Amino acid sequence: MQTGGCNDPTSISPYWRIGLGDELLSFVRKMTRLGSARWQWNMEPNDFGDQVPAVNTPSDSANSNGPSPLKITGDSKPTVPAFSCTVYVSKTADGTIRARVANLAGDDSGEICATGNSERDALLKVTRQFKSRVAKMHGENQEIPWTDPPTPPLENEQVRFVPIHL
Repeated sequence: MQTGGCNDPTSISPYWRIGLGDELLSFVRKMTRLGSARWQWNMEPNDFGDQVPAVNTPSDSANSNGPSPLKITGDSKPTVPAFSCTVYVSKTADGTIRARVANLAGDDSGEICATGNSERDALLKVTRQFKSRVAKMHGENQEIPWTDPPTPPLENEQVRFVPIHL
């Protein structure tokens, strides 16, 4: 890879500007304003052997082992609990979709289940109930009654795993 000697992408000659297009050029200008010290501009051969500008971010360089972590620690670290909601989905005789939670034991109101005109509707309803029940228990420091392992699905049910963030 050859270095083009051009660290300012806004000074690319009009020949290169024609091939970049307006949207890409405005993106390049924006990235230059945001952190030109972090971007390295090089000239690389394309499929036809012509030298064209290419951007290397720090994660592309040989000195980097991947993206840098955010390093959020201590009191500034957000505490957002996440839970896995196992849902069994099936089609009923009348054509609606039924969804029921398999990995959370029912309370006095019974198991969490919902129906909808589509799988998306049924999943939305059942995950709202799941999130509400788990958030209430978590907020009151109650033990969450997980069913582990979950009850097995019925013959006509399909399994869906939905991550829930409180």
